Amino acid sequence: MELTSLVDAAHRLSERDPLMARFLEAYGVPVVGRRGFDPGRLEAPGEVGLFGFVVEVVTYQQISAAAARRLVARLEAMGALDADVMVALTDAEVAATGLSGSKRRWLRALARDVVTGTIDLEGLRALSPDEAHRALRAIRGIGPWSADMVAIFALGHLDVWPIGDLALRRALARRHPGAEDRGVAERLAEPWAPWRSVAALWWWQDDACGAASVLEQPLHDREVNPARELAADLALDADELEPRSRMQRP
Repeated sequence: MELTSLVDAAHRLSERDPLMARFLEAYGVPVVGRRGFDPGRLEAPGEVGLFGFVVEVVTYQQISAAAARRLVARLEAMGALDADVMVALTDAEVAATGLSGSKRRWLRALARDVVTGTIDLEGLRALSPDEAHRALRAIRGIGPWSADMVAIFALGHLDVWPIGDLALRRALARRHPGAEDRGVAERLAEPWAPWRSVAALWWWQDDACGAASVLEQPLHDREVNPARELAADLALDADELEPRSRMQRP
C-alpha cells in the first residue's frame, strides 16, 4: 500500500469508529508490503516480487502458519520465490521442501506462464481492484482467500474484506460473538468501507496480541457499541452479540 494512502485511510477510519481509534492509538498505522503477509515476518528485511508473494500465499493455504513459515524458508533458500528459478528446478527438488503435490503443480505452472509472458503478474498493479481480483481468481490454485491476501498485502488495495480468513472471523468473534458467521461478519464490516483492508489488518494484529489485546479493555460508555446496533438491525437479542466477560470465555 502507498504509505500516504494507508496513513490517510487509518486516520479516516479512526475518526469514524471509536474502536478503530483505539486500534490506531495502540498499534499505529499498519505496516505491510515489506516482506510478506505473515504478521510475524512483516519486519523482516528485503522484498519479494509478486510471483514470490503468490508462492508464499499458496504455501500458507490450509496449513498452520508455523508449518508454512518453514516451507517458505526452504523455498526461499533454494531461490524458488523467483519464477525463473522455479522453472529451472526439478519437481523432486521442490518436493524436497515438503510442499504438497497440488501446490507444486500450481506454482510450477504459474512460474512457466510468468516466464513465457502468458501471465503478467506485474500488470495486476495497473488494474482496478475488481479486475485484479478476477484476474487472480483465473489462475489455478488461487481462490478467494488467496486473491484477497494478494490484493491487500501485495497490490495495496484499501477496501478488501477477507471474509474467508478464519483468524479474522475469530478476532471479530472475541468482541462480537456470532461473527464466525460470514453474514454477520460482512455486516459488521460495512461501516468500515472503503477502508476495510485497514480494519482487517488491525483485527489481525489485535488477535495476535492475545492478553494484551485492546479488546481486553472495557468499552467506554461514550463509545458506540456496534454489537448492539447490529443486534437491533438484525432483530436479535443484543446479549447474543455482546462480548462475554473474560471469566465466561471457554
